[in-house]
Amino acid sequence: MGVLQTRTVTTYTLANALLAAEEILGKGRKWLAANRTQDAYLKDFFLPKEALAIPEVESKTSWDNEVLNAFLREKGFDIQLSPFDSSTFGVVSILDLLIHWLVKGEKRTLNAVDKKNYPAVFLKHGVMVGRVSGAGHEYPIARIETQKPDGSEAGKTVVYMTPCDNPPEDGFDLIRLVTRFSNCFTLDHEYEGVTFPMIDLDVKPNVSWLLQMSTTDQGGQPWEISQAMQQTKLRLNEIGVHLKDAMAIGVRCISLPKQPFEIDRPFLLWVTRQGLSFPLFTGFLRPDVWKEPAAL
Repeated sequence: MGVLQTRTVTTYTLANALLAAEEILGKGRKWLAANRTQDAYLKDFFLPKEALAIPEVESKTSWDNEVLNAFLREKGFDIQLSPFDSSTFGVVSILDLLIHWLVKGEKRTLNAVDKKNYPAVFLKHGVMVGRVSGAGHEYPIARIETQKPDGSEAGKTVVYMTPCDNPPEDGFDLIRLVTRFSNCFTLDHEYEGVTFPMIDLDVKPNVSWLLQMSTTDQGGQPWEISQAMQQTKLRLNEIGVHLKDAMAIGVRCISLPKQPFEIDRPFLLWVTRQGLSFPLFTGFLRPDVWKEPAAL
């Protein structure tokens, strides 16, 4: 096994982007999977009601990629959508979540298993340390309470941390694992407080698996995701956590070229006018008059 790499997974920002696309496609669209990863996302992780209830997400939809790129730059992201053709629009959804610990932690230095020293935080207030019984996870889990933003209607935000030697490679399996941990957390009185490394992360996860996810608009025209990119930033220190996540997608109309209706045999042509009981002209036109006129 190679060296494990830092990786991140978010699902709600993508959900908000798909929902924001309904501004153009029409309400209540049903998205269709083009691969197994899309199928797993749509079945298990696409939760529209929950996504719309997150007040820290802002979305923008436009037929102009530069409008969306300017929005990304304004919010501190450097991912950029490629130019759209006339059949493509785009959506950008951004999560900007600032979390404060109940009480400011203490700056410390952490000597890690790799024998190197790292800037760290010791946090005591609002911290419970526990375990997950029967889950095959040997390490303790820290559960950290956070302040609720003034005026926020969102539910209480809790941060969990635990060491992990062999996390699942699949991002959705990683979400399933930590969800089970948080749901089965049991307090352990062996520890008091937690020390953890400070974090300064800025990554661009590969979300090419989203390409060709499709839907139809309210008029029945088919559309598919033609561009998909994501950028995630995480800062973690003695004050709290600042999470920023941007999802940008391009959605292209993919209606198949329609064949022209060819009149290839003798045909009727007539001309009507409002107020008249009968056509101004009616004709049955055979090939003997199928020729280019000199002029109109």
